[in-house]
Amino acid sequence: MSRLVDRNLSSTPTDPKELEQRRLARGKAFEHEVDLEALADEAINPGVADLLDETFEAWRRRGPLRPLGDARYVVRVEPPGENVFDDPARLRIEVHPPGEKRPFTPDDLDGRRLPAREWRVFESLVRSPVGQRDFLAENENACLFLARAAEADLILEAPGEDGEIKFDEIVRKPSLVFRAAEPGEAERHPILQERRAEVVEEKERLEKARSAYEDEFGETGRRAFARLLGLPEEQDAEELEEKTYVMEAFWERPDGSDGIPFEEAILLRGSTSWIYSPPRRTFARLAEDVGPIALSRLSSQPWITFTESEIRELPVLLRQSFEEEGVHLPPREALGLPPLPRPRISLEVEGTAFEVRALLRANYADKSYVLNNETVADIDDETRDADRERRALALLAATPLRLPAVSRRKKTKPSPEDEATWRARDDRAVRFYLHDLRELVRKVGEDNDLQEVLTPPDIGKIVARGSLRSSMSVRQGRGRLLDVALKIAADGVEADVDAIRDALGARRRWVQLSDGSVAELGDKVASLAASLPEALSETGSAELSRTALGELEHLGELTDSVELEPTVGEWIHRLRELEVAAEPEMAPGLNADLRPYQLTGLAWLQFLAELELGGILADDMGLGKTVQTLALLNWRKHRDGQAPTLVVAPTSVAPNWIREAKKFTPGINGVLLHGAERHERYEDVGTSDMVVTTYALLRRDVDRLKDIPFRYVVL
Repeated sequence: MSRLVDRNLSSTPTDPKELEQRRLARGKAFEHEVDLEALADEAINPGVADLLDETFEAWRRRGPLRPLGDARYVVRVEPPGENVFDDPARLRIEVHPPGEKRPFTPDDLDGRRLPAREWRVFESLVRSPVGQRDFLAENENACLFLARAAEADLILEAPGEDGEIKFDEIVRKPSLVFRAAEPGEAERHPILQERRAEVVEEKERLEKARSAYEDEFGETGRRAFARLLGLPEEQDAEELEEKTYVMEAFWERPDGSDGIPFEEAILLRGSTSWIYSPPRRTFARLAEDVGPIALSRLSSQPWITFTESEIRELPVLLRQSFEEEGVHLPPREALGLPPLPRPRISLEVEGTAFEVRALLRANYADKSYVLNNETVADIDDETRDADRERRALALLAATPLRLPAVSRRKKTKPSPEDEATWRARDDRAVRFYLHDLRELVRKVGEDNDLQEVLTPPDIGKIVARGSLRSSMSVRQGRGRLLDVALKIAADGVEADVDAIRDALGARRRWVQLSDGSVAELGDKVASLAASLPEALSETGSAELSRTALGELEHLGELTDSVELEPTVGEWIHRLRELEVAAEPEMAPGLNADLRPYQLTGLAWLQFLAELELGGILADDMGLGKTVQTLALLNWRKHRDGQAPTLVVAPTSVAPNWIREAKKFTPGINGVLLHGAERHERYEDVGTSDMVVTTYALLRRDVDRLKDIPFRYVVL
């Protein structure tokens, strides 16, 4: 009895009403098949320890790790039935672990822990029927087992005393071999047997017709009958038969050697198929390009017979049946046929570093063809070599070059050459030049499918340099400007800044250098180029204000090497060492008590003056920016002497600058350039401390003002 029931009995209520309610509740529980024992507290609220134990108990059922070790794998290969799809070839595998009396069977898979490398072998055998002594695999599972067995170097054995089964390290592919039929061989071919039966009946009818004609016209009639039918005069029935030939399928290595007759081998079909040769006790993997159509056709009919008059049709029939199926077909010469006209196939390449245009031509004695998928020769065209043309197309298709997509929306039909022009752009073009074009040129000397590659001289300059490296020099320029020169080069050959910008815009990995070569755009140079100021010319030079020093410092972090002129380096050092003073220097002659925030602003303006930099003093209107500026001009005059400062102000407040200067800095001599009489006041500008004009008059007087060396321009 459960603990829950025990607990209930030990706490039996004394109230008769409650007893009756409990009896009814238990009755309903049993009526609905509720297992009260399963609803104990431990089952309703299991603890973590209970779950953990339960989990590991399930894992422990397989027991400790028990490798199979150097087990013997006895493999029996069962050939397929008449219908290979319903009754395919099968593998039956017995596994005998060393030191164990019974074999390892499908029933043992669930109860025995195997190492991962051994489990990979049995992964394809898990669906083997239980209760059997051996494992069973067919189709994909059989092929997967063989692949894993070869990978694990398992030792496979044939049943009985046949010995070890080997794996052929070289793949096999179908090959059709042409030869004359042996005496009586044709009679064994089922199709030919049907044909012979038809020929025998035809001969009998022919003989009856000839006899009837001879009875009516005598010996003369016999000769006339033969002549009228195009037969030799004394032709007998045997002479009506033509000489027969055989085309037999073999499993050969890619070099055409060591052929295994199709009828001798057992085919195991899968995504990667295998064959097994019982006489050789050898498994061999099929080449990846062998197609399923070829396997089906040749497995069901591994040899064909034909007559001498039919040989001419064979090349076309074979290509139609086995094109792109990975079957090696006999050349025309092996069939006793004249070779097809041989074209001289040439590749014409032109373009720039980032754009390729190429034409593939098949040049015959009497005509030339530009090749694409539409213009390539048909396989039944005996005036052209379709195989060579298609192989040449395949060479280009394996490169980054692509033919243009066919557009039905264009109103004008493109020319045949446009439709046959192979193209590549940007990085694909560079990859073609650096790798594929060189490989195609190499093939000219060793591959008969491409006899010539024509390129203009400039394309020969497209070679790959080493990594791009950057260097920057900063020198003191005219006035307060900095002369910046940036150089980006690979192996000493420079790249234009604009060329690098173009590469970034086109998302190219490659950039063209000044001599036509190319270099790969690394992440560091790409980051540098993305940060370059617009003022930088294509040669990498620019005049920048000292205010751009922070930007230049960032560029310097991205540049491989930086060279600073001593004066620039000293100035940068000062910039790094200086700090805005807590209190400004106060010069005599200022008639104003500055507020704390104005003192801070004046200290900051003095800091900029020490660095010969300008700045923006930003604050709300009416908070005394004019007084701070006048205090700065007064300080500079006492420290550095007299020099004019240009103040550009709206017309309504321009006179206020003169009034404020007289009030707060009487020592600042101001001149107001306003009205028609302003031209007379230009004589006083050179000796003034402050020159005030308006935005409208600035545009009119710019030619006169631009030649005056102002200390500041206040806007």
